[in-house]
Amino acid sequence: MTLLAAPVLAWLLSRILLSDYDELSIPKRLGAVAITIVIGILAFLLGKYNHLFLTCTDFDISGNDLPSGCARGGPRRLP
Repeated sequence: MTLLAAPVLAWLLSRILLSDYDELSIPKRLGAVAITIVIGILAFLLGKYNHLFLTCTDFDISGNDLPSGCARGGPRRLP
C-alpha cells in the first residue's frame, strides 16, 4: 500500500509546496515530483540504516525510543 501511495503523496506535496505548480511546464512538474520522491527515499534509507551513524546513546539523549539493532556506545562526534 505504501509503495502505491508514494507517487500520489509526492504529487500532493508538490502541489501544496509549489503554489505555482499549475504554471510549471510538464518537465518541471516531473522534476519537482522526482525531487520529492528522492528526498522520501533518502529519508527512508537514513531511518533504515541509522545504526551506521547513530548510537543508542544518541536516541537516549534525544528522548526517543531505542530502535532495534542500534549501535552500542557513546554519542559519535563529527571530526
